[in-house]
Parts: sequence; C-alpha cells; structure tokens
Amino acid sequence: MVKVVAQLARIAALAALVGGCSVQKHLKRGDAALASGEYIKAVEAYEDALRVSPGHKKAQEGINKARREAVRSRLALADAALSKGELPTALAHATVARRMPLDLEDVELVRRIDATIDKAAQLAEERVQQMSERGRFVAAVELAEQIVEASPGVTSRKKWADEVRAKAVEHYSSLARALAGQNLFGSAAIQLAMARRSGAQVPVGDILAHWNRFAEPTCFAKPTVAVVDRTGKARDLVAKIEATAQDDLAELRSRCGEGNRKLGVQIELMKVDLVDTTTTDRAAKPLPGSKVKTEEVYYEEEPYTEMEEVTEYITRTEKQERRDCAPRPGKERGCVTWVEDVEVKVPVVKKKEVQKVRRIEKRRPVKGPLPADQVLTYDVTAVTRRARYDGQIVVTGEATVKRAFVLQRESVDQSHARAESPKLVIPADPLEVKEMSEVTADAAEAVAQEVRTAVAEAARTWAETFADGARKQVLGGQMPQAEELYLRMLALGNDGGEELSRFFADRYGRTVGEVMDLLSVAMGRAVEEIKGGDASAAATARFPRRAAPVPGEGDGSEPEEAPQPVPVATPTRAPAMPSKEPGVHETRMSDDELNALEQESMQVLGGGKPPEPGAKPDDKTAPPAGDGDRQPVPIKPK
Repeated sequence: MVKVVAQLARIAALAALVGGCSVQKHLKRGDAALASGEYIKAVEAYEDALRVSPGHKKAQEGINKARREAVRSRLALADAALSKGELPTALAHATVARRMPLDLEDVELVRRIDATIDKAAQLAEERVQQMSERGRFVAAVELAEQIVEASPGVTSRKKWADEVRAKAVEHYSSLARALAGQNLFGSAAIQLAMARRSGAQVPVGDILAHWNRFAEPTCFAKPTVAVVDRTGKARDLVAKIEATAQDDLAELRSRCGEGNRKLGVQIELMKVDLVDTTTTDRAAKPLPGSKVKTEEVYYEEEPYTEMEEVTEYITRTEKQERRDCAPRPGKERGCVTWVEDVEVKVPVVKKKEVQKVRRIEKRRPVKGPLPADQVLTYDVTAVTRRARYDGQIVVTGEATVKRAFVLQRESVDQSHARAESPKLVIPADPLEVKEMSEVTADAAEAVAQEVRTAVAEAARTWAETFADGARKQVLGGQMPQAEELYLRMLALGNDGGEELSRFFADRYGRTVGEVMDLLSVAMGRAVEEIKGGDASAAATARFPRRAAPVPGEGDGSEPEEAPQPVPVATPTRAPAMPSKEPGVHETRMSDDELNALEQESMQVLGGGKPPEPGAKPDDKTAPPAGDGDRQPVPIKPK
C-alpha cells in the first residue's frame, strides 16, 4: 500500500512538472505575440495556457491585457482617421472597438471609446449636412446610417437619419422625372438608381426602361462592311479584310450593346500592284589577291508610318473670377468681383502617325566585262514578290472619319548553284522566298490592321466631340446634359481620363466606376461579372450594356440593401460640431468589411461569436448602450 501511494505521488509530481513546463511555453508564446502587436495570437496562446492550467492568474491577466491593447490599437486607427477627416473610417474603427470584449475594470477605456464615437458622430452629422447641400445624398444617407449604427438606442439620431433618407429619395425621384421629361434618359436612370440606393422602392423595370431608351440611340446597330476594289486585283483579300473589320466593329459594339445608331466601314482600294518576277544575272567574286570590284551599293526608298507624341493646344472656355480694387473718383473704396468666360489654351499630348521615308541599302553586281583571270563568275537567280495597296478606309457612325493608307509587303531572295575554281569555291545558296499567296496574305493582314486603327481613331474622334459638347454644357451649368454626353463617351469605351473622373466626383462624390456599379446593381446585374477584364479600363468595362437583367439578380422592386420605405419629409438639421470641408470623394467601410472586423474581434478576442440581434448581452462583454440610454459599467468590488 505504501509503495502504491508513493508511486501515485511520483506520477502526480511528474504531471505537475510537465504541466508547468507546458504552461510556461504558452505564456512565453503569448508574451512574444503581445510584444509584437499580434493580439489575436497572444489571446490564443494565453487560452492554451488556461486549458492546461485552469484559473492560471498570469494567463488570465495576459488575455485581459491583449484585449485592451487590441482595443487601443483600433482606437488609434480611429483617431488617425479623425485627424485626416475620414469620418466614415473613424466611425467604423470606433464601432468595432466598442464591440470588442473588455474586463469590468476597464472603465476608462470604455469612456475613451464612447468619447471617440461621440466626436466622430458629431463631426459626421455636420458632414452629412454639407453633403446634402452639395447634392451628394447617397453618401449622406450612408454616413447617416453609419452614425445610427454607432449610436444604438439614440432615437433622435434614428429619426434624423430617416429624414435625410427621405430628402434623398425625394431629390433623386423628382430629378429623374424632370430629366426623363427632357429626354435625358441616361442621367434619369442614374438618378433612379441613386433613389433606389437611398431607400426608395424603385422597380428594376423602370430603371431598365430609362437606360434602354438612352442606350438605343447611343449604341450601334449591326455594322455594314464593304470592300471596294477599283482595280479588280484583290479578290483574294476581300474575305480576309471583311472578316477582320467585322471582328473589330463587334468589339466596339460589345461595350454598349445593341442599338440603332448606324456603323459601317468601307475599304476602298484605289491602286493595287502585285509583282512576281524571276530574273537571272551574271555575278562574280574576286579571286584571292584580286582587288577587282564586283558589287556596287545602291539605295531604295521605302515609306513607313511611325507613332510620335506631339503636344497640341486646344482652346477651352472656363469661368474665372475677376476682381478690381482700383480706386474710382467719387465712389467709395472697395473691390468689385465678377465672373466671366475666359478662353484658356490647354496642352494635350496626343499620339499621331507620322509618314516617313527610309533609305534601304542594297547591293547588286557591277555591269561590264571583268578580267576572267581575276574573278569567278556564276549565275544568280533573283525572285521578287511584292504586294502594294493604296486606298482609304471610311468609318461611318457618329460622324464620318477617313483614313488613307499605303501598304507594301514583299519577299525577296537570291540563289545560285555551287561554283568553284582552283583558287575559290562558292557554296550553293538555296532560294528562301515566300509564295505569292503568303505575301498577299501579309498585305491583307496589314490592311486589316489599318482597319483596326481607323476604327479606334474614329472612336477617339467621336469621343472628343462628346467631350467638347460636355464641356460647353458644364460651363453653362447644364450638368445633366453634360452627363448624358459623358455617358456616350463611356459607351464608346473611352474612360475620359481625369476630366470625366473630376465631373463624376464633383457631381456625386464618387468615381465613375462606382457610379456605374451602383447603376448596374440597381438594374439587377452582378457587379462581379462587370468588373472582369482589363483593370486599366475598369470604368468602361463596368459600363452597363443594353440588355435584360440577369435572371434572379435583383429582379424585384425592393432595394438591394433592403432599407425600409421612407415617407417624404422635410428634414431638420442635426445638432453638430464644426468639421472640416469634405473632400471630393467620401470613403466608407463596406458592410462586409465591418462584419469581418467584428467577427475577427469577437470570435478570437472574445472566444465566441458576436451576439445575435436582440440577444441579451452578458455583464462582462456587453457594449455600452446609446448616448441617451447609456448604462453605467459594472465595477468589480475590490
């Protein structure tokens, strides 16, 4: 019996020793992760220590410290965003910090969270008012909703956010009706999409109807392609050229969809030269030690086209403020300010084709009798196969664009049999030259490339016409008319560059791509599919094509984020503190990003899932209540 007790004691001591080593290992891992700012890994390590030794004081303290540091790091991000005026981001970080679990004794940290949220919310209220005054109601609604999310239980803010949403719905809905009455259906469709995003119950069919009425006269009909061979020598090329032109025009049409605007390409071949000659000449090579000249150099000129960057100056009319403070006899001192139209020359860098001519050095046998005792003579067969096409390409659509071309493709080579003498041996040189059919095929591909260039040039020319018209509308204060023209630019696959980006940013506080995404979602289409393709043309790739909505994708009338229907009401100004002037583009964390942050914090730091809506929070991890109904944080008795 004594031996059994002693053995059990030894086993218990050994288990305690092994457990102690394991606990220390987990504690060291947690301390290292905590020191490097990896709070999630730190909590995991300390929890592993608690599993080995439940109730271990240092492990529990490590968990509490890691959670506090995680909250502090999140608050630091919120403070940094506040200092930059990025209020949506600041609210998102502070809201996540509020939902992170803390110990009952962390009263000061909870108060700091509340103070950060209060400050961000008050500044955001003023920002919402500024956005509304500038017509950026969608961004205003989103920020107002975020303020409500950060202020649970504050009924006054909920009522205020509903009023902001009601004003947005009324603004966009009435504007859409007015624009549709002016036949500005593209801009009207965007306004309906904005109203739907703001919470209005706008049927998808209404938005599609407006967009299709815009796209029908904007998008191209089935193109016509014709090859006119005035020489009758290029019958073999016609099919190749027509097929290439059809492919290029189909790509241009695919950006917009089916419409009724005419589009066509006519390739006119004015001159066709086909050369296929074989000649035999007598050539010679000097024998070793001989200085007799057997070849002469000559040059041929060959035309070619090269792309060069050139700077052109275009004249634009801009509105500029003028100020005159000169003293006037008999009048009070002061300044007179007015706005006038001023013509400004703006440099624009463009790529242009420049026709050039290059000299090609060639060699040929010299003519005349050569001394037979100093050279070795032999017969050389020369084959020349050349195809040259002169003509023009006419692209018809928004306007007629013509492009002249001169193309030449050739294959030339020489051959001879083996020649030898007692002093010199010339090895045989086989003939390596393309068949005439290959040369004409190369020429056909060159003509096809000219067709591609002509179509692209026509699209650029048409886009510039739209841009010029849009600028004039902007100067006249006709923003919907300008927007309609800019949308036609996008339909041609032209992203408009900085000019178009600035227009949409000023009008909506959003990028072109974001506005197109919002419109696509409102029409029941999957944005992920539209975003595919070349990243450099993201805005044009997301241009909604004229087509029926994707089956099952938002084909109902409820908004995509399902906000409740709102009555139209006159909103009241929310009490707010002064804030910085908002930037051109307001950023906001998406719901997916916010949910991911919450789950990461609650699942790992809290060891469980976020509380379900309506669930009763426990005393340890419950976030503070709203501003109007905040409950005191329980204090653990010492």
